[in-house]
Amino acid sequence: MDYIDKANRIITSLFTGYICNGSYPINDAKNYLAQLFAIDNDSFEKIINRTESNDCTLANIIVRCVLLLKELQEITACENDDQLTNAYNTFLTMAGELEYINASIGCYEDLNSDSNCFNHTLFKESISLVQLAQHLHPAYKEVFKFSFESINILIYLLSYELYTKINNCLFITILMAIKHSPIIDGEIKTVAEEIYSFFFTVLREAHIVNIEINALFQDSKMLIKKRNKNNSNTTRFHAVYSYDNYDCYSIRFDLAHEGVLESHFNIISPGKIKYGFLYKDEYESFVGNHPNYHNCFIEESGKYYVKERNNVVLDEEFESLMEHRIHRFSFSKGVEESVQLEYFNILGVMLSKYVCPIEKTDVFNSNSFHLDRLIGCLGWILLNDIHGDDKGKVLARQSFVERCERYGFDTNKDILAIVNDVMILSIGEKEFIH
Repeated sequence: MDYIDKANRIITSLFTGYICNGSYPINDAKNYLAQLFAIDNDSFEKIINRTESNDCTLANIIVRCVLLLKELQEITACENDDQLTNAYNTFLTMAGELEYINASIGCYEDLNSDSNCFNHTLFKESISLVQLAQHLHPAYKEVFKFSFESINILIYLLSYELYTKINNCLFITILMAIKHSPIIDGEIKTVAEEIYSFFFTVLREAHIVNIEINALFQDSKMLIKKRNKNNSNTTRFHAVYSYDNYDCYSIRFDLAHEGVLESHFNIISPGKIKYGFLYKDEYESFVGNHPNYHNCFIEESGKYYVKERNNVVLDEEFESLMEHRIHRFSFSKGVEESVQLEYFNILGVMLSKYVCPIEKTDVFNSNSFHLDRLIGCLGWILLNDIHGDDKGKVLARQSFVERCERYGFDTNKDILAIVNDVMILSIGEKEFIH
């Protein structure tokens, strides 16, 4: 059974009888799902119309994620109070749906894993998203004297927040579907379980800006010492993700290559620094012995990342510790490279929308990092629009323009038009609001 057949059987097992057993109307999502899975519409129609009884829990999550992404593409700019009321209701509903998706992911994994830790939600809460959406209430427009420019900046921020969190939910749910599928067994099940565990740890509380999955041929017979990024396809997965504070990172899964003799993950900062991370006990042990490094870390969801190293001199012990953590992932059992390749090929079929040759320059990373930072600047502009004085409002906008100039973007446009340009460069999507 080849990887395409396995992937199609997983998809079939997820969606068999969805018309009878699913919780959401699927008609609006069918075209997007067919694109996501690279399956033709007629075949997908036959699967969902079967009469067999089936647990559609994960299919429900996938469908709801897809419907929310579709809704985001249909959001328009607000130009009057009626549109503002509609946007307010829409975003509150979507925030509630995201909370439901998050809870469903946690419940499914709690019930179907051996850990019994009841701690598998991706996000602790969505209160911040709901609170942000509350600012679209028409009363806020009068109280804070909002212009429609400010309102549309808020809509953009909400759209980006939802888009990147839904990306994470969809990605993790696909990993769960592979991991729990009865079609997957043996060594590939080991890969599925440990890849899920690693990504869940790293991406908890994170926003996924974009994903690339490599489906190009990799010659497993090529000697490791001869493999490099120019002559092989050792990078099988690449994504850019960020946190609520707009700290942004790139993560790659690489097969063994020159200099690193086993499969591994790389986490890289915008400053092109390779990062590992420390768990709380590792962090406490290290800073206990080296208190001068206490302020060099940022904590995110129980993981401690090193901040950019400007003006920081690190000793050899610290460098050695972080070098080990950069490549801290390895499979608990010896797993053949061919099995790892098969797993990521299956993932590529189930997330066909993200399959592309992985770029070997820094352009993808740079554009994605820039996008996330500009979204952070939009938040600063909005904060000043709500609470700042006239000087603060001007300075926030000047800071945005200066950053755009530093990144090399055309600033002879309004704020959201600039962000839309960067959006297309980094994730290939059309603008959120139009």
